[in-house]
Amino acid sequence: MKKHKHNIIWEKWEDPFELKEDYGNDLENEVTEEEYNQLVSEIEKSYQEQEQQQQEQQQSQQYRFILTPFGAVSPDQISLGKNFKFWIGHTNFNITSTVSGLIENTEGVEILDIYTRYRFRIAVGYSFTDREVMSAIQKTINKEVPPIVK
Repeated sequence: MKKHKHNIIWEKWEDPFELKEDYGNDLENEVTEEEYNQLVSEIEKSYQEQEQQQQEQQQSQQYRFILTPFGAVSPDQISLGKNFKFWIGHTNFNITSTVSGLIENTEGVEILDIYTRYRFRIAVGYSFTDREVMSAIQKTINKEVPPIVK
């Protein structure tokens, strides 16, 4: 039987709502600044009209959110990537309640979201260095959780 260390591969989280600057070489995606501003203006106007209609129809509704592949997001928090330094952790082990507790209690971890049994997302506090926090998580897990036996 071989004992394998717990391994975490880190990937920078991309905000699905953020506009991308690089559209590639696809000419169909290229727009002028004027066209872009007009589209944004139309979208904002449409959004405001829809929001007003929804408010009139559902006065009792207190909370609004948008369902995304990353969970429910409040419309006023759509630009989460600008407010937090998010990282996705891909593991070769199950993220149990013990493991999630170790991650959550690591100095510098502001937010912890568990996506699947092998994938999670953290937000690192601005006063901390990303790599140091990620390294601390890896070291803590390898110290506290028994190795994988295969």
